[in-house]
Amino acid sequence: MSNSNPLESKRRLDFFYSPNRLNVAITRGIKKFIVIANYKVFDIIDEELADLPDYDELKPGLDIFKMYFGLSSVVEEEVKVDSW
Repeated sequence: MSNSNPLESKRRLDFFYSPNRLNVAITRGIKKFIVIANYKVFDIIDEELADLPDYDELKPGLDIFKMYFGLSSVVEEEVKVDSW
């Protein structure tokens, strides 16, 4: 479940935030499921997307991603650019 191009993500939100896609990714793990992601994937602001023509169809998938994030254990590590 990765996408390195934010503009592509916005053009293909129906695929990127598909509940089916998330379901397949989560249910393939045998013992646990680990997500390594930019927080922005789950930090969805409805107001920023509300003007999209297919927003009403996307909203259920967005809500599922928000719910998944709320149920997850979050481990954060901030890496400073100069530490590379």
